[in-house]
Amino acid sequence: MRRISFQILGMVMVLCSLVGILVGFSDVKSSPLSGSAHEAPAAAAQAERDLRLLLQLGREHVDSDVRFTVKLQGESQAVSRDQAMASAEQVAQALGLPAVTAGKVHGNEVFRSEGTLEGLPVQMDWALTHLGGSYVRVMLTAEGEAQGERMIGMQQRVLDELAHAGVEAAMNAAVQGYSARQEGAAETIGRLEGDLGRTLTMRLVEDYEDGKTVSRSYEAPALGTFVKSGEQPIHMQLAVHEDSMKKSSRITIGFPVITVEY
Repeated sequence: MRRISFQILGMVMVLCSLVGILVGFSDVKSSPLSGSAHEAPAAAAQAERDLRLLLQLGREHVDSDVRFTVKLQGESQAVSRDQAMASAEQVAQALGLPAVTAGKVHGNEVFRSEGTLEGLPVQMDWALTHLGGSYVRVMLTAEGEAQGERMIGMQQRVLDELAHAGVEAAMNAAVQGYSARQEGAAETIGRLEGDLGRTLTMRLVEDYEDGKTVSRSYEAPALGTFVKSGEQPIHMQLAVHEDSMKKSSRITIGFPVITVEY
């Protein structure tokens, strides 16, 4: 299985600024299975299964058109600035994205390219770290089931191009939308747990509640990517936020954690 551990606080702050996320990762580590070309197809198949399950969960539990986000992120070894920029340009060109532009975020230089891939928005950020390496993130976004299906087929292509550029990336994905029912956050997440428990073997690891927001994290070994919270693996996170304007609850499901605002 593929593991992402929470480390390098400074880089997390940079990524939060880049992506607008609530949770950041660094120190991406691959599983033993992903280390050989012979077993790479198994890892790719697992990733596709996870994404199809996530899209299915969004279809079943979200009333509005689901928003589907996939982030592929990892580190590359320390190289010169020019080498890092050349690698970023290599990936952008291979994916058919515009030429990269250079900028600064929190004192870190970032090479960015934004465009579309098969009609879907794509953003790549290649950030130089204070430790001498690079942290790379490619974000794919889809609206609705048809685009979501298309994006599932695209993510392996992006992973392959990142690997060619020396970046071993891990996947983080989320679906988000509004519930069809008018019920509180705690009631909504309890219903989700019951429904998902019939599909996945899952165990509650952490929970958080603050007013109209409830978030819970779970161990679910059937999924292929996890983060470590201490010594405890987390494969899935659920969050529900009561939206007083829409009179409904916004549901977010993340594999392995949620890195979009909820």
